[in-house]
Amino acid sequence: MSMNADHKATSSNARMTSKPRRAGSLLAGVVNFLTNEDAQIELPAFSKAPPAAQVRPRLPLTPPRPASECERVNAAAGRKIDNFILLDEELLAERDIIVVAPRETSALINNVDWLADRAASYRVVTTLEEATKGLCENMAEHQMIFCDIDAFTDKIQAIDALRDFRNHYPSVSLIIGSRTFSRNDFSTDRGIIGDVSLRLPAGRPAVALAVNASPSNNRELRRRGTIGYLLHEAPVMVS
Repeated sequence: MSMNADHKATSSNARMTSKPRRAGSLLAGVVNFLTNEDAQIELPAFSKAPPAAQVRPRLPLTPPRPASECERVNAAAGRKIDNFILLDEELLAERDIIVVAPRETSALINNVDWLADRAASYRVVTTLEEATKGLCENMAEHQMIFCDIDAFTDKIQAIDALRDFRNHYPSVSLIIGSRTFSRNDFSTDRGIIGDVSLRLPAGRPAVALAVNASPSNNRELRRRGTIGYLLHEAPVMVS
């Protein structure tokens, strides 16, 4: 029995001595430190903490430029301007375009200025009287006027001026625009004062359709006698 006991004790001691002595060494160092002023505790090595990441200061974000009314209309139309296909480029290339509108306040100028590079010529004036200075009767069918009727004092003044213009220049395509129109109208219903009417602000699809429709509407209105010598008998529709 004593031999077996000695054997078990020896085996147990062997197992104990085979285990790491890290904790015992640390405890012994603590005891030695407490009893000896010159003693030092050997602490296990720990990996150094990584350096704190440098945080770059955030630059203030530039607020996006708010979209203009015309840009919002174009976006709502769901068409890419670069892939625009509604415009009759050949028709427009033969037209001299005159825009009648106040430069400071008119939405029409911003809505149609993209036609400048596509037309035979392009200019902006502030009154219908100025527009007539560049008109040539022999080339009337190659001339197209965009008129912002909101520039007039009231609707009566606008109607009188447009009727008089149509009476003297019936062959000139006339596209009128106003914020007060309830919708675009590409028919001849407002033929006494214009071949086509646009609700402002107007997107590029609407402007292109107006360019395409106004010459044919003008020819039809002249054929009927709505503009020209029977102008005074035609009904007025502006709402």
